[in-house]
Amino acid sequence: MRIFTSGKDVVRFAPHGPEDVQVAEQATNYVNHVFYKQNNGFDILYNFFFDALLQKVGIVKHYWEDVEKTTTESYEKLTEQEFSLLQQDEELEIVEHTEDIKVIEIPDPQTGEMVEVEEISHDAIFSRTKISGKVSIENVPPEEFLINRLFLNTKVVLVSIHLTKDSLLTLTSRL
Repeated sequence: MRIFTSGKDVVRFAPHGPEDVQVAEQATNYVNHVFYKQNNGFDILYNFFFDALLQKVGIVKHYWEDVEKTTTESYEKLTEQEFSLLQQDEELEIVEHTEDIKVIEIPDPQTGEMVEVEEISHDAIFSRTKISGKVSIENVPPEEFLINRLFLNTKVVLVSIHLTKDSLLTLTSRL
């Protein structure tokens, strides 16, 4: 393990020319961040080598995973304009809403007499759901990996399968 993890980079991109140096450095930093920080790369490598030494096969798979993140936002004493502006945002959904109507007296600018005016304010809680994605890298246990018997070399694989056991609820939620 020390040989493969002693350096800071799991991969290094080489520039083709002097104009590619900065892009290659950014790509190297990004891929290493995704592997080591977002996916716990040391454990992935450790399990990969462990399976390869004991079972004669180590498998790592990668895929794009959509991640849904919901946050709540609370607002107090919103005016009509502010509230309607928030309602127009397609990412926001109203969870809770209360409307407060107060009657206040203010002087009329033209006559100077006191006039009753309704002041409406809104208290609201909104939920915001954002869908983002990330690269996921994980080990495949050798007992969950099948490969076609006609597999002759590493360049041509007719079928490779990762078997998993899912509950009926998990399978129906994917539809």
